[in-house]
Amino acid sequence: MQCSGYSMQKEILEERLKELEWTPYKLAQEVTRLKSIEKGENKNVTSYVSSVRQALMNPERSTLRTLETIIKALDGELVIRWKEKKEIVTGSREVIIE
Repeated sequence: MQCSGYSMQKEILEERLKELEWTPYKLAQEVTRLKSIEKGENKNVTSYVSSVRQALMNPERSTLRTLETIIKALDGELVIRWKEKKEIVTGSREVIIE
């Protein structure tokens, strides 16, 4: 499922890879590990190298599901912000004190 209206800048993903000192291959290894835990898949890392590299080069052409897995692999999370200022966070609840 591709989602129109969202924008993931590849610079954000590239910067995170640099922070972690990871290569795209290392990221594909982590994606493979997550998929094996979440979905019980026992695929080889080579199954994900191409899709990870494509998502890093053109995140706007990637599915939201692929980006979510990559973001999780990079120890991040997706956050949805509604215009009414309500927040839904996958995995945990964020509290904002103003």
